[in-house]
Amino acid sequence: MPQTVVLLYPSDIPDLGLDFPRYGIVSSRGRAMKTVRGLPRADDGEEVTTSVAPATVTSRQVPADELTNERPGLALFRPGTVISNDTTHHGQVTAYNNGVYEFLTSSGPLEVPYDEFQEVAPAIAIFIVASRPSAGNRLAI
Repeated sequence: MPQTVVLLYPSDIPDLGLDFPRYGIVSSRGRAMKTVRGLPRADDGEEVTTSVAPATVTSRQVPADELTNERPGLALFRPGTVISNDTTHHGQVTAYNNGVYEFLTSSGPLEVPYDEFQEVAPAIAIFIVASRPSAGNRLAI
């Protein structure tokens, strides 16, 4: 039987105190709760095991190849920048599908390939939004 891969949001597993989505592999299939082995965000992170409601497992299931294909779900809800039409846009990833992120900016959503998204630290994102570009700069916030 193939492994079931899920992308859990922080709100799905609040007891872990995560600030980002986390991939997991369902390791047992009880009726009341499923045991999920949460994978680290990076190679140097630690794995965790947690219990997740069956309905959550069903709604958060993703294709297993995401684990070997850039792990695009890790960028969900993360602040970042993209360049589109020679303009730098700041915002956050709100969805992904078929190699493209939906990136929400104050001027509306953009669709950008995975490799064009650059994550920035939340503190940098706040600083950028608070700054005012000079008249010669083309900065979309």
